[in-house]
Amino acid sequence: MGRPSFIDGIWAENREKMVRSDRLSNGAAVVSRGMWRLPTGVSVMTMYFGKRIGAAIATIFVVSILVFVGVRVLPGNPGEAILGLTATPASIARVDRALNLDRPLLVQYGSWLSGAVRGNLGSSMASAGTGGQFSGTPVSSIVAEGLGVTLPLSILGIILAVFIGLPFGVLAAYKRHTWLDSCIAGLSVLGFALPDFFLSFLLILLFTVKLHLLPSVGYPPFLSNPLGALRSLALGIICIGIINSTSIVRTVRNNTVDAMNSDFVLLAKARGEPVLVQTLKHALRASLIPIVTVIGLQFGYLLGGVVVVENVFSLPGDGTQLLAAVNARDYPTMQALIMLFSIMFILTNLLVELMYPLLDRRTVERVVG
Repeated sequence: MGRPSFIDGIWAENREKMVRSDRLSNGAAVVSRGMWRLPTGVSVMTMYFGKRIGAAIATIFVVSILVFVGVRVLPGNPGEAILGLTATPASIARVDRALNLDRPLLVQYGSWLSGAVRGNLGSSMASAGTGGQFSGTPVSSIVAEGLGVTLPLSILGIILAVFIGLPFGVLAAYKRHTWLDSCIAGLSVLGFALPDFFLSFLLILLFTVKLHLLPSVGYPPFLSNPLGALRSLALGIICIGIINSTSIVRTVRNNTVDAMNSDFVLLAKARGEPVLVQTLKHALRASLIPIVTVIGLQFGYLLGGVVVVENVFSLPGDGTQLLAAVNARDYPTMQALIMLFSIMFILTNLLVELMYPLLDRRTVERVVG
């Protein structure tokens, strides 16, 4: 018995797509792209990576300007924050001169940018003295100390979110349009609607007050007490994992269900493959680009959004340091931390975009073309 004609049509169409994709992956020396051509010796992949990296560098430069100007227009004055109740117009002017805040804004930006490129982020104004000595704690040490808390909190939190969101999203797609799918969708909406601080309080009530399993405040040094440090991070990691898993569940479920109606999945169905194999091997694989994109965005947002979690659980991370710097009008620390979060967000997005060709080679053609 011969194959139905529609299967032959699907097979021929997908074979043509695979041939085009293989040709693209090899990267010809000269590739036509509408109104222009790639230079000889420059592959499509090189042009793709160059475009992505160049856009990231340009974005970082623009963000540095916005951050510098945005910090300067905040109400309040560092001199008033340093001097406190003893501040007078003359003493504030003296502090401004000592901290080079009386210079033109463009000169201040150039000095800060040149120092930041060399790794010199300046000194904290919050820890500066008032007796003629204004060299406070180096901002780089403040950032590095807080990063030792924020990075593991964010990385472990997003890993937990993936471990929760991916299987539940696949399960919802596999059992689509059933009561189980509806239950998972309802739970994901509930988790998405819960504020960070409210979920944090619920976790404290359960794991600290009722079960006495995990501490709710404090953070011992990781090197001296690794197990204690991980236990102190546990509630924050659980909170971050639950909150961020909701978007992953919806993305995995919706994109996998959409892919189930694609030609290659219909072809697998016509070959008699089980529904679970169709879901995992074909539909989920075709949905990897939006799934990876959402995970990358969640991690990027998370790096700058841990302020609430760190403050609820009294964790000395960069989110807590940023809030303290804002209250103290500590310009160098604010600039460094906001730039750190921005750069890490941009680099996370860049890494995700550089992964696209590994997931779908046609992405290169769409971007370069």
